[in-house]
Amino acid sequence: MKTFSSGRVLLVLLLAALLLPVGIGFVVGGRLRKRVTMTWACGLEEIEPRMQYTATGFSKPLRLIFSNIFRATHEIELSEDSSPYFHPRARYELKTESVFLKYFYEPAFSLILKSARLVRRIQTGHIQSYLAYMFIILVLLLLFAR
Repeated sequence: MKTFSSGRVLLVLLLAALLLPVGIGFVVGGRLRKRVTMTWACGLEEIEPRMQYTATGFSKPLRLIFSNIFRATHEIELSEDSSPYFHPRARYELKTESVFLKYFYEPAFSLILKSARLVRRIQTGHIQSYLAYMFIILVLLLLFAR
């Protein structure tokens, strides 16, 4: 009597779990047909480029949630022409200030740079200096390690 290893049984079960739904889909659903229709435009005849969603529309919920972390400032500039009711040109600018960058990363980066400048003086290029550093550290470790 032949025995099957657990690895082969697992492989057969995984293949069945992957192929069975695909096979059922082909049998029940048949071949997929491609259908081309007009995009729904809220009852309007045609869609214009001005009607499309921008990244600002998708990102607004996130900007509202994280408004305390990324402080945003808005600037709107409208050009004044002959009529005060119609503004032919408008400029909108959104700037964000990262709290993490300003209060965490930049101070940590400057601290690391300052400490690296202090440690840079240790490297003199003389092997005698390096041997002296190692000897001093070895003596300190022997004195303070019990």
